[in-house]
Amino acid sequence: MRLITTKVYRAFPPLDGVSDDECMTYVRRVCANYTSLQAVTPLVVGALLLIAIPAGWLTLEYFGWEKYWPLITSFEARLVLMVLFSVAFAAICGLLVRDLVLYFALRGELNRASCRKCGHCLLGLPTTLIGLEPDPANTFVRCPECGKKYCMLDLGLSARDLTPFEHRIAAPDIGKIKRHN
Repeated sequence: MRLITTKVYRAFPPLDGVSDDECMTYVRRVCANYTSLQAVTPLVVGALLLIAIPAGWLTLEYFGWEKYWPLITSFEARLVLMVLFSVAFAAICGLLVRDLVLYFALRGELNRASCRKCGHCLLGLPTTLIGLEPDPANTFVRCPECGKKYCMLDLGLSARDLTPFEHRIAAPDIGKIKRHN
């Protein structure tokens, strides 16, 4: 379980040994594949709370809640308190919903690389290529637990998606000119 002050991708054990930069790249890829409902949910929650809290506050004002709850007597101070509370609460709830949506999207993305039959993680398993060209329609992976064979195209994955995260890091000398002495 992650704390609110930590990054959302630290809630997943497969991402523990991965650098923050690689995790952020993964998170950006997941966010780019959001459905429109996932992208709009935090904004809708924030907007609804921004409307509902002042409406509830004004309803309670109408029924005289100062008998039960001690408040400032000045109208201007109550108005400022209502606006500040509404904006702060709506923003915090919107951010929490954003993290929750991102959590479920990351969990779904990580679960794509698992066996549909038994749920075993397929990360790190070798792929089998039929033919000479690296075509996802001709690349297969077999689950070691149940033995089911999956076409990578049916899973919506590439061979790189099955590579464990710690092996995806590029070598530090990549892109540098090699000098022959």
